[in-house]
Amino acid sequence: MTKTVKDERYLCVSAYVRALEAQLLTDGDLQRMIDADDVREAIRVLTDHGYPEMAPHMVSLEDTLRHHREALMASLSDFLPEGGLLDLFRIRYDYHNAKVALKALWTDVDATRLLMGGGRLEPLWLYQTLCTGEDQKLPPVMEQAVQEARERVGATLDPQKGDLLLDKAAFAEQSALAEAVGSPFLLDYVALLIDTANLQAAVRILRMGKDAILLEESLLPGGTVAQDRLLESARAGTIADLYAASPLEEAAGLGQQALSGGGLTAFEKACDDAQNAFLQRAMLIPFGPEPVLAFVAAREQEMRNVRIIISGKLAKLPASTIRERMREAYV
Repeated sequence: MTKTVKDERYLCVSAYVRALEAQLLTDGDLQRMIDADDVREAIRVLTDHGYPEMAPHMVSLEDTLRHHREALMASLSDFLPEGGLLDLFRIRYDYHNAKVALKALWTDVDATRLLMGGGRLEPLWLYQTLCTGEDQKLPPVMEQAVQEARERVGATLDPQKGDLLLDKAAFAEQSALAEAVGSPFLLDYVALLIDTANLQAAVRILRMGKDAILLEESLLPGGTVAQDRLLESARAGTIADLYAASPLEEAAGLGQQALSGGGLTAFEKACDDAQNAFLQRAMLIPFGPEPVLAFVAAREQEMRNVRIIISGKLAKLPASTIRERMREAYV
């Protein structure tokens, strides 16, 4: 049974978040970055919005984004009445780092450069813990998933099987967190994340010509679209119909086109934009956990767009190509 969230406890942090929203990059700011003559000019737009100085290359950018994310999480934690609320986002970084560590272990390759900050667990500590087999120090759900992943990969020699188990554990933790917080907005948001992950899995697996067994293993419980219905629609080639009148209607239509030979770029963008459109509803909520969660997600979306722009500028891609890959801005 979910508990009722007392929104009054979030008055202080909601006001803080509203002030931070003024620092978010607008669509106009992002367009200025795209149209900038060079990478340094694009970076100046970032520093004008509170980002620290950085060198014009991807290593510096990734370091900057990591520190920016960690600082945001730390500052919000000081205001939040419920310390676990931000775990909705921290969980995904922990499981990303867990997958990096296990793949490094299985391939005997140093992958520490792929670790991401901002999780519940210190990245390098988690990496070393998994590489040495000291899994008993992990959160219970992750510990169980890691053990199962080790066994599954050991039996199949397929690291993808391990990734699937870790993905399911990550979403299970997010669902449990949403249930514990008791916010209908948060519950709906996690359901949308699961629906999106399942739709993306269906499109990618079908596009690669893989069998239905892999798709069945990949689908996550907890979304608004039941796993068996999605499997049935995938077999019938009617995925778009399944998401009609839902937040993922446009994305599903583009996914159907991708299955007929179209590209994945527009489909992936539509999936992210659907989540962003959902989060923009929080702008109408004066205070509570919703504005906090929406702001963190908006900042992450912003960082994704920054990465798209800077990497595109460094690769000297045309502005039109960069714009095709951009996600909608929160503000």
